[in-house]
Amino acid sequence: AAVAMVAYSLWPAKSEKAGAVERRLVTAGKDRDAAALMRAAKEAAAKASMFARAAPLLSKPMMPKSAEESNTLRMKLANAGFRRENAPLMFLASKTALGAAFGLLVAFYALSAGKQMTSILGLGAFAAGIGFLGPNAWLWLAIHGRSEKIRNGLPDSLDLLVVSVEAGLGLDQALQRVGEELSSTHPDLSEE
Repeated sequence: AAVAMVAYSLWPAKSEKAGAVERRLVTAGKDRDAAALMRAAKEAAAKASMFARAAPLLSKPMMPKSAEESNTLRMKLANAGFRRENAPLMFLASKTALGAAFGLLVAFYALSAGKQMTSILGLGAFAAGIGFLGPNAWLWLAIHGRSEKIRNGLPDSLDLLVVSVEAGLGLDQALQRVGEELSSTHPDLSEE
């Protein structure tokens, strides 16, 4: 759940793109209701903008204290494939939101189960810590998964680069051509 929430918060434009595609299909004569599609697109945009409006407040406690820490976070997010300007803000906001949500959920569950107050506070603090550290674990997994994808696509790109240069293309043109050719099979490598 934590991974899904962080991924959703870092990709808010994806739902907007899907809404635009569905609106185009409606105008092309498909059998979907245009008003319902517009309502769904507005609801998705409202949900994304609600988190985006809350993100500065939620990320404030987690903001890096120095420029070096900020650059390190930005580099980690870029290594995971998130290069948007608001990616660090959304990531830090998700840490705060997940920590608070997990802590409160477990505390309410423990309270409803009739636990003692010390147990409730202890379980709530433990769950808040798990929720707070969850996005860090997700980021580590995303970085390693993306680097593995890039590493797996490197032999294909080098082969294609050699063929392109031997065919007479300059190095810049060959790199551009390899990026275009690999965009469907190895999109992470093509992006780099």
